[in-house]
Amino acid sequence: SAPASVAASTAAVPAPVSVSSAPTPSPATAAAPAQTLAQRLLDLDGRIIAMQADIQTKEAALTQEREDADKGLVDVESRKTDKVLADLYRAISAVAQAQGVSIVVDKTVILYGHPAVDLTDRVLEYLKEHPDQ
Repeated sequence: SAPASVAASTAAVPAPVSVSSAPTPSPATAAAPAQTLAQRLLDLDGRIIAMQADIQTKEAALTQEREDADKGLVDVESRKTDKVLADLYRAISAVAQAQGVSIVVDKTVILYGHPAVDLTDRVLEYLKEHPDQ
């Protein structure tokens, strides 16, 4: 009869059971995920600031390149304009000398002038005949 009572008493003694499978977090452990999230946010903010600085640097470089290109274009246009004006001046001088004209005036400043003294058509013909100037 003794073995039966031992079995009964063993069954009557409850085994130790934990109430929670996860330990209750201490205040230091609970703050760790928040610190990790805060640190990640700070890291992301730092990366954003670095990228914004990089964008500003690249925008400044692009602006400088654009200004340099514009300046180069203005220089090229200026040289070409100077060449055209020099060629035109030589043509006007040649035609005026050939026609015995001592002065040539831009007709936009003349209120009236006789068509016989207008050298425009003769200068255009000269430029067509001498394209290498």
